[in-house]
Amino acid sequence: MFVDMKFFIRLLSLLAMGALAEGVVVTASSMQREIAKFNPANVLDGKLNSRWSSKFEFPQNLDIKLSQNIDLKSLEIIWEGAIAKYYTVKVSENGKDWETILVEKNKTSKDAKLIELNEALAVKYLRFDFIEKRNSLRGLYL
Repeated sequence: MFVDMKFFIRLLSLLAMGALAEGVVVTASSMQREIAKFNPANVLDGKLNSRWSSKFEFPQNLDIKLSQNIDLKSLEIIWEGAIAKYYTVKVSENGKDWETILVEKNKTSKDAKLIELNEALAVKYLRFDFIEKRNSLRGLYL
């Protein structure tokens, strides 16, 4: 299956694709508070008025396990507000062997980040490692 994904970090308007959305698992290293408003799964809902919000400490991570493999060609990270200055994005077909598709070491604005791959990669797992935050007063808002 070929999917040109928009990573609504709000990940995937893939939820609009029906069966593929079923069984997707999103986990994160933390939540600002244990309330639905800040749930990591919000990165997948396709809505710009919801978010995942982490605790105000670093490092943080976000892992996504899709219900089946897809061929990933592009991914867009849309920041809600508080951003990571230094972060990486990795993908895997099996959850063991990871390929880094982005290393961002000096992000300075909340502008969206479009990652376009030269060729499609078979992907079932996505991992976002947020190493350093830009604003010392907040966690992440994605």
